[in-house]
Amino acid sequence: MKNILHICNNYVGTKVHSQLCKSILLSNRKIMQDIFIPIRKFKHLKFNSLNIKNINEDYVLWNMNLFKFLPLLKVIVNFMFFINKKYKADAVIAHTVWSDGLIAYINYLIHKTPYTVSVRDTDFNVFLPKLIHYHWLIKLILKNANAVIFINKAYLERSTTKFPKIFLNLDNLVTIPNGVDEFWLKNLYSTANKKRKYDFIFVGNSEPRKNLKRVFRALEIISKNKILKFCIVGLDELAVKKIIGISNIPDWIFIAGKKSKEDLIDLYRESKILFVPSYRETFGLVYIEALSQGCAVIHAKGEGIDKMFDSKLVNSVDPYCIQDMSKVALDLLANYEIISDNVDISDYDWKVISVKYTNFFEK
Repeated sequence: MKNILHICNNYVGTKVHSQLCKSILLSNRKIMQDIFIPIRKFKHLKFNSLNIKNINEDYVLWNMNLFKFLPLLKVIVNFMFFINKKYKADAVIAHTVWSDGLIAYINYLIHKTPYTVSVRDTDFNVFLPKLIHYHWLIKLILKNANAVIFINKAYLERSTTKFPKIFLNLDNLVTIPNGVDEFWLKNLYSTANKKRKYDFIFVGNSEPRKNLKRVFRALEIISKNKILKFCIVGLDELAVKKIIGISNIPDWIFIAGKKSKEDLIDLYRESKILFVPSYRETFGLVYIEALSQGCAVIHAKGEGIDKMFDSKLVNSVDPYCIQDMSKVALDLLANYEIISDNVDISDYDWKVISVKYTNFFEK
């Protein structure tokens, strides 16, 4: 295999995709990679660009908003831009099922180029539930793929019950998580270091699905009977007040604002529990980052890293039930001092993950 073609509509939205491309290159420098990147705004040109030899990032700017409510037509227009590029590829990695996978499938029908597709949050929670009339087409995309890759086990397990007509009889379903930046793997910090300043830490943005408001309400219940220290990272004071719906920040909350990974690692090491029970979470790299620094983790049931770790450090909650969130948080805080688990995160090394992707085309 000499040429891999990536189809990635969300390349500018996260660095996960560029990390995979970079890791594939590092695993085999003879592989050439093209990345087809449709974008909506001029300011996104070269966004998240690696600017590395043997990786061609092909940004294609056009007004996709015109087809916001015409999902099939939008993909077809994207395919017209795609086919005009005349890529030469031995394999295609489609980073989503609908927006990227349909292009890969049409390309497969024309050129017989093998491909993989990844099932992400937008597929599982938006396109699959809403595009019922296109389920027959989605089934064809998945059936003809070398592999259908779920980023988390929770979505894989739910797929056959939630969408049985699509997933039930497929034999190419696998789970491959996202990787974590090498920085965290090189700077592991043990749970044996128990003297930590903050009881809880939240790391995230202002999206409602990050669930900060319910996290606050859950901890507020605990704070009435126990002295707490809660650190919020990624947001300023004004944003926190708006999300939570308060006019004054309680004394037990410290707002750290946005932080570089070099500063964030110190905050993880000063915190006992990462409390981010976000819903509609494809994976959640913050959980792996926190575990690498000896933090316990509270995440949402059926989302992100659910069922991927067998450890007392990793706990799930109903992300819509404040009482459940509060109870689990209090129990974990009470037991943190006696938990001796150190979670192995070696499987989340991009070097390991990139080889898994390329192996699908070596068969």
